[in-house]
Amino acid sequence: DGAVVSGNRLGASEDSTVTNCADIDWTYALYLSQGDLEEVDEGVSVIDNEITPAAASYGIYISGVGGFDLADNHVVGGSVAGISASMSLPSGLTWDDDGDGQAEYQGDCDDTNSLVGGVGAVELEGDGLDNDCDSSTSDGTSTNDVDGDGYTAAEGDCNDLDAGVHPAATEVVGNFRDDNCDGWAEFDGQFPSPSLTLVANHLEAAGTGIRLNGASVVMPAVASGETPNRIDDAANDGIYLDTWRWAGTPASAPSNLLMGADNVISDSLESCVHVVGEGGHAELDQVTLERCGHWGLYLSGDGTAELTTVVATEPGFSGIRTLNGVATLDGFEVDSSDNS
Repeated sequence: DGAVVSGNRLGASEDSTVTNCADIDWTYALYLSQGDLEEVDEGVSVIDNEITPAAASYGIYISGVGGFDLADNHVVGGSVAGISASMSLPSGLTWDDDGDGQAEYQGDCDDTNSLVGGVGAVELEGDGLDNDCDSSTSDGTSTNDVDGDGYTAAEGDCNDLDAGVHPAATEVVGNFRDDNCDGWAEFDGQFPSPSLTLVANHLEAAGTGIRLNGASVVMPAVASGETPNRIDDAANDGIYLDTWRWAGTPASAPSNLLMGADNVISDSLESCVHVVGEGGHAELDQVTLERCGHWGLYLSGDGTAELTTVVATEPGFSGIRTLNGVATLDGFEVDSSDNS
């Protein structure tokens, strides 16, 4: 049924014997990790916690996959970020499951079969398998569709003994094989990155308010009389969106932000929202970006943003800056006599 972290005070002790996280050399006030794909739907709830990691790097650090609901938390500090959420590899993808000396991230395109992949793998003629993970089966010229999936070895079927493997298949994360015959198992699939839902949280005086690396955040529109999410006084960006990658593989997971009406980012020393990574997306609807030190929205990577009825009040430089990417505006206002 997942996990619940509720009603805690993290970062200092009640009797003041520990005054901050630095006294016990903490990097994280609260660390949450989930890498098991079988439990990805169970979810984690973080509710009504006072987190004051004055000298720690992170207030809340989330690594893994699955859903995380954060509500009514007060986070003060975190020299890197008040909340950080990062994609990480699901369990098993760095292990050599079949004992052939090579794991998926090293290029084993079927880690359930020791005849496929492995250090120094050599193509075996006539077995219908892509032994050396070059995306071609043994002979590469056979026009017989042995497994009946509509594709032959000559047409790129890299395992003509399995009807679930062929060039038009969808790569499935978690089965440790190359489903779509591009030479990679898992790493070209759609990873189940961490997904955060934030309601009525207050983050203040962090390095970056929320730092995303292949994660998604939803801040629902604030109902009448309810408390908004607030990100105040970040030393860098209010929200920072980067794209997670695993070096040497095609693995990629962009970050996404959906910020609904009346949630607030104020007094970030740099940008209120900064989209860095390729494919990242920020969607803001009826939001005010208050006194952003540099820009209200900064697109420095090849990402996208959609702003609907958004006001940037007194930005240090300008309401929007785009180096790359595309911003779509439907009602955007800069409320300042000195900037545009």
